[in-house]
Amino acid sequence: MWSPHDPIPVEKTFDEFVTLQNGVQVSSLVGESPTFKNADYLFNQDRVIIELKEIQKDFGNDKNFLQKHDELVDKIERETSWWKRLRGMEPPPEYYHEVVRLFRPPLQRILKKANRQIKETKSELNLRDHQGLLMIVNDGFVSFPPALVRSIVDETLTHSYKSLDAWVYLNVNTYVDLPWSENAILPWISSYSCRATDELVHFVDDLGRCWRKFLETKIGPFDFSEEAPCGTVNWDEAVAVAPENRDQIYERKGWQSDETNSKKSGPDNQ
Repeated sequence: MWSPHDPIPVEKTFDEFVTLQNGVQVSSLVGESPTFKNADYLFNQDRVIIELKEIQKDFGNDKNFLQKHDELVDKIERETSWWKRLRGMEPPPEYYHEVVRLFRPPLQRILKKANRQIKETKSELNLRDHQGLLMIVNDGFVSFPPALVRSIVDETLTHSYKSLDAWVYLNVNTYVDLPWSENAILPWISSYSCRATDELVHFVDDLGRCWRKFLETKIGPFDFSEEAPCGTVNWDEAVAVAPENRDQIYERKGWQSDETNSKKSGPDNQ
C-alpha cells in the first residue's frame, strides 16, 4: 500500500536547511522583539531575503467561504436555469471566475504581509539592493488546484507588492497529484517578476536542487525525481491532496499497491 511520509515541522526544517546553505535567520540579527516586521531568512552574499509562509488552513472549508459559495451556487442557478436542471454537468464559466474571486482575499493577505516583512527588513538592515523571495508551503489548502493558486499569486504580484521579486510554490507534508503519474509529487515551482535578475533565477534554481537532496535526508529517498524545464509540466491537471486521501486516489487509478514501495517523487523545478 502506498504510504505517506511522517509529517515534519516546516519552519524548523527550513531553519536547518537555510543554515546548511550558508543563510541566516533574520531573527538572529534583529533579536526576538524587533521594532519592525522582519522576514525569515537572509542570504547576504546572494543578496536575497526570504519570507516563508506555510498554509495549514484549507480556506475552502472555512464557514464564511462555504456560506458565500452556497450563495454563489444559488445565484448561478437562478440565472442559468439549464445548470439547475442538469446538475451533473460542468458549471458555467462564470462559476469558476467567481470561485477564484472568493479564494483571492486569503491569498492576498499572505502576499501583503510577506511584502511588508521583506520591505521593512530591507529598510531596517540597509539591504535595499537585495531581492525578495516568497516561499509558500501548501500543507493544508487542498480544496483549490495548485494551478489556480499560482494564477492568483502571479496575477497579484504583477500589479502589487513590489518587494516580492519571485516566489516558490512547494509542498512538504501534503502532495500534488497528476492524473498521468503514479507518484505523489512534492513540487518546487518558481515564478518571477520582471524585476528578477538572472542571479536571482540561478539562486532559486540552485536552492531547489539543494532542497531536493536535503528533503530526502528527512523523509527518505524518492522513487522518482527530475528537474523539468519551465512549461513542460501541465499543472492545470494537478490537484493538491492530503496524505490520508492519497491511498484512495492511488487505488482508483488502478495501479498495483506495493507495501515496500512508497510512491513519492521529488521537486520539479519550474
